[in-house]
Amino acid sequence: MNLTGLSQSDKLVDFARNAAQFLLRLQTDAFGLAEAYEYDAAAIRDALVAEPNMGYGLKKANMFVRDMVAWGVWRELSNLPLVDVASDRNTMRVALRTRVLQTGIPLLSSFLDIFCHQYVCIDAASAEAWRAVWWAWAEKDPQGAPVSPCLMDFLLYRIGRDYCKHALVRYQCTRGHTFYHFGARLRICRMCRAEGHQGEVWPTEHVLPCQAVPEELPRDDDGRLLISEQNLLYTLDGRCPFDSVCQPRSASFRAYEAPRSISVKGQTGWIEAYAERDMGGGGLMS
Repeated sequence: MNLTGLSQSDKLVDFARNAAQFLLRLQTDAFGLAEAYEYDAAAIRDALVAEPNMGYGLKKANMFVRDMVAWGVWRELSNLPLVDVASDRNTMRVALRTRVLQTGIPLLSSFLDIFCHQYVCIDAASAEAWRAVWWAWAEKDPQGAPVSPCLMDFLLYRIGRDYCKHALVRYQCTRGHTFYHFGARLRICRMCRAEGHQGEVWPTEHVLPCQAVPEELPRDDDGRLLISEQNLLYTLDGRCPFDSVCQPRSASFRAYEAPRSISVKGQTGWIEAYAERDMGGGGLMS
């Protein structure tokens, strides 16, 4: 079948060709897709998913409809509330750690599961969990809630990407100082340097940014976080909206991980495919 010979570029060319044929059959262009499906958000999404070999799974189709609405390309779509959060490992991670999605055991990818059944199952369950959150939000605050679960995706994805990764490192130096820093390449103690000394440091622990008190996060002399302004941590000054729900600094907190979608030809090394005890996850990823 020559499947292993297809590069990512080959697939994209194939997807583009099939997408063009899809639009030609409908006698429309990409902008007119909404009109072709009578401005029905769910119908547009389902048509994209059902079309063979065009590169659209449920996640990408949900994202596409969401973006067209968020960017104002299609302003009036019916059935938009039927479009779910575009679930991925970031939104699944937040669902597991906030416990809106719960499992009996930490989830582990099996290298025998070449069709990623467990990933697909948790992906669908995560979307349903966030839909339940959206329903509760809409009932409690109809004016403040977004008009569709898919519009929660921006915040959930950013929290999962910027807060829910072990990007913060605790350091100790030869003079007894302990502090946090973003990244594990620090060699000189900044506290010693401020005192006019030369203290060497070594990392002792990788933690989630939310596991440190916000005031202990690395900051410059003006109190700004020493991290990119594009990071949600910078925007929210290190405070996570789900802090009171996850309770990341409590003894009972577990940084649960979602299973990965396994790819035999993926670029992830075998060691990176391991899962941490009590956290789950694991598996190769393309």
